[in-house]
Amino acid sequence: MLDWRLGLIAAWVLLISIGAWLGLVRHSLFGFILMFLGFVCQFVHTGLDRRDRVTEETARSLWISQVRELADDIHLEGYGIESLEDLSRYHDAAGRAEVLASLRSLPVGQRHLLAAARAVDPDAEWD
Repeated sequence: MLDWRLGLIAAWVLLISIGAWLGLVRHSLFGFILMFLGFVCQFVHTGLDRRDRVTEETARSLWISQVRELADDIHLEGYGIESLEDLSRYHDAAGRAEVLASLRSLPVGQRHLLAAARAVDPDAEWD
């Protein structure tokens, strides 16, 4: 999917550039049509990017709620990351799933988020 998006960005740049030259220098209607198509490519790319951000935020908030339900202790003192929200941003989807699986593998009453996070990435540092 990344290659398709890079192609969309390349099409946007090329269509805007060629369209601007044709439309403004050569006074061609076809150039303005190409510019319009370039703006359409930019609009599609922006919409897809916005959709991906919303999906990722939803996944993070769902993960945070699952961790709060499962964990007996969610404190992260002494770990490179101090908050649950930062931990959700630090890990990608696979890393969040590993932390959740590690948390579930701990016995009830001893489900500490710090132990689960260290099991997945012992030297995590939030920039």
